[in-house]
Amino acid sequence: TVEMMRVNQILPVALSNYDGVIVGAPIYMRSYPRLIRKWVAQHGQELNKKQSAFFSVCMQVLQKDEQSQRDLLMISETFFKKTAWYPKRRKVFAGAVVFSRYNVFVRYVMKSFSVRAGKPLDVHHDYEFTPWTEVARFSDDFISSLRLPEKSSPDGLVFSN
Repeated sequence: TVEMMRVNQILPVALSNYDGVIVGAPIYMRSYPRLIRKWVAQHGQELNKKQSAFFSVCMQVLQKDEQSQRDLLMISETFFKKTAWYPKRRKVFAGAVVFSRYNVFVRYVMKSFSVRAGKPLDVHHDYEFTPWTEVARFSDDFISSLRLPEKSSPDGLVFSN
């Protein structure tokens, strides 16, 4: 059985009732949302005792330059360090740009990101860049790993028996 919950709708949850946990969150303005940071920090020890995975969505992943990639790594590593959670499986995917939901400032910032990524966007349209097939594969691989014990190497690569 799989349950999906939004962090702002989660009642106290007993993670011990689950074989594994996947947490997903967007990166906005170089950080994860406050509710996600708070929830993961509160549950970090328990998440570390379970098989767990983390994915995030961020348009910066489309920028292939080294500095952008280092920035993404720093954002996620800071998150894991502050929350004391270290999932073995982690992935960043491109996300959506929903100009229709943004205020003027956020539209400007997102437009700037799109230009730097070499994909200038029209602020009068919304765009979906999320590779849903890859997201599904990430989730399916994680769920499959729950059926077999895992061994991990020091560099975080996961091997199933």
